[in-house]
Amino acid sequence: MNNVTMTSEGSSDYAPLLGEDLVDLPSPSPSPSAEAPPIARPQLVCTYIIEITLSMYMVSSVLTIPINQFYVYNEVAKSYGIPNYIQNKDASICDKKNDSEAADVFNNIQKEASEQLMYMSFLSSFTAVIPTFFLGYISDRFGRKVSFLITLIGLFLHQLVYIIVFYLEAPLPYLCIGCALEGVTGYISCALMTAFIMLADVTSPGKQRGFRIALMEGSLASSAALAVMGGGFWIKYSGFLIPMLCSTALCAVTILVWLVVVPETRPFRENHSHRGMSLNSIKRCFVFYYEKTSQNRRGKMSVVLVILLTAATCLVSKSNVVTLFLLGQPFCWSEVHISVVSSLQILINWIAGITFLRLIQRVMQDVSLLSFGCFMGMVAMIPLALAQQNWMIYLYMVIGTFSVLVLPISRSILSKMVSPEEQGALFAGIAAMEHLVSGCGVLLFGEIYKDTVTFFPGLVFFVIAGLILLSLILSGLLHVWIKRGHGKELEISVVKES
Repeated sequence: MNNVTMTSEGSSDYAPLLGEDLVDLPSPSPSPSAEAPPIARPQLVCTYIIEITLSMYMVSSVLTIPINQFYVYNEVAKSYGIPNYIQNKDASICDKKNDSEAADVFNNIQKEASEQLMYMSFLSSFTAVIPTFFLGYISDRFGRKVSFLITLIGLFLHQLVYIIVFYLEAPLPYLCIGCALEGVTGYISCALMTAFIMLADVTSPGKQRGFRIALMEGSLASSAALAVMGGGFWIKYSGFLIPMLCSTALCAVTILVWLVVVPETRPFRENHSHRGMSLNSIKRCFVFYYEKTSQNRRGKMSVVLVILLTAATCLVSKSNVVTLFLLGQPFCWSEVHISVVSSLQILINWIAGITFLRLIQRVMQDVSLLSFGCFMGMVAMIPLALAQQNWMIYLYMVIGTFSVLVLPISRSILSKMVSPEEQGALFAGIAAMEHLVSGCGVLLFGEIYKDTVTFFPGLVFFVIAGLILLSLILSGLLHVWIKRGHGKELEISVVKES
């Protein structure tokens, strides 16, 4: 069994995102007495300026989501002669269960809103697939700040389009322009990818880096919860334009802070040779899944990747459908109710999930935790699909708390199976594929909900449960695969077979 010899800290921490400069270059055998030179890590004006800036971005970005969802629903209802559906509870026809004409109108609103949101979300996710690779290259060639700045500008343009549409009361399809603009500049996944790479640039491997990553995850979860909760109340009492103006202003401030306060974290190296973006660069993001190695890591990595992408499809792409489901009969939740419950769910998921993970990792392997998360995610869909009362919605949220473990654990397992030089390429490929499957998931779930809302609106959640069941089966097979090997956790192995 030949395992890769870990490179020095200097070469691993500043490895290019797409690994372009490390391929096909011979690596001299290090002298036993040679010591790696110390790394001069960038000095930050404020120790936690990266986390602070990303939290500002997250609030601005996430606040746009409920504004978009409720605005679309409100405008569709207006086209059916129901003004201010979201803000004016007296105008709601949701509670008129025995009125067949009102029920038909309500079902049409649900169908049309589902279709509009479906296409908007698809545009944002799908158009971000290819730009992800280019932003990865830009991050390596021109610096981390440039890459994230492009994503920030995309969000700003997205919000400007929304402001114009809101002010002019333009047709809903014009909102798609904003979605496409944010998509071609990387969308939220590219922003997070760059942020975590910057943390790796300014921290040392080990507990310090682990603490900063956990702090980043916590700050992002808190920011998202704050944005979702605040958005619901803001829309209720101020409409849609003012919250969007404030969200855009926050994005502008974030751009200013990013340009003036945050330093570049990727140092210039005189011997660093750049080759330009090519198809070969993109190929390196997927080489793990078809290149043979001494431990056949490609098979294990392919299985984990399918689990990750299936979970991402189910957990990320169902947001619009869940919102429409709760706005509909028999729940008729208001925008404030949905926002408060959703924000609490985000916070509880992160606190409970991370706490559970820290405690249980001492006695359970990552693959076992992966199976547990898939199982809880699948079971949670059952009360949601069959829900007729509010308590069943709350039960779904409680059971689904630990399903959020699937994504970080999957990424952790994949990260363990590659060398330090391959980390950037690995996560660039994952981010691109997550964009792709999220876009497809939005289309799939939106179409199912639109076609079944009149007779069984919860059917889409049974479909989601079935997809998560696939992940559960694959995680079980992966567990058996590892046990038949050496009974150990997955190891790094990048030596090609002859």
